Amino acid sequence: MLFDKKFKKEGVMFIVFPIIGLLLLSLYSMHRIRQITTKNLTRTGDWEFCIVVSSVIIICLILIELIITPIEIYKQRKDYMSVLEYNQRETIYEKKAKALTKEFASYLATTYPEYEKNIYNSIKPNKIDIYLVKYPELKTADTIMALVTEISKLQADKYEQQLLKTKYVRRMKFRSINPWLLSWFIPTFEKLEQKYGTRL
Repeated sequence: MLFDKKFKKEGVMFIVFPIIGLLLLSLYSMHRIRQITTKNLTRTGDWEFCIVVSSVIIICLILIELIITPIEIYKQRKDYMSVLEYNQRETIYEKKAKALTKEFASYLATTYPEYEKNIYNSIKPNKIDIYLVKYPELKTADTIMALVTEISKLQADKYEQQLLKTKYVRRMKFRSINPWLLSWFIPTFEKLEQKYGTRL
């Protein structure tokens, strides 16, 4: 639905400006009618100047709103696509980290069979450094250290994607409630999720 509950809350400035303009024009019209009926046509320049300046300001503000809002709608959709991209990257990094963690566990199982077998199944990508602290002799194996470095880099990349995603979601949520925009036209983050069918 084009106009929903947000119409009552946001976009107030867009509604207020035309109302003020109409009030000013009606006041001016009433003043001119009174002057014409009483044949008192002096000192109308002050009123006319105020009405013209006010009307020009209001028209300019409305035009700015009409120009900025479509740009913000474009940015909202673009940011949502960026959020989806960051979500996909995060998933890829997580899959790679899990695959390398399995490789790490299998390397440990073949190279160091004296360690308990149950730890090999419980190794997680975000806790891989714990095993280096627990078993310091693992630091001497170049293959293990290369795997740990790569897994740590993937985990850092994953967290970076989460931070970027959070930043974009925050920006999108603010844009949809910004009172200086025609915010009832800007799709909310939740509506974009429904439209594209992807939960983050």
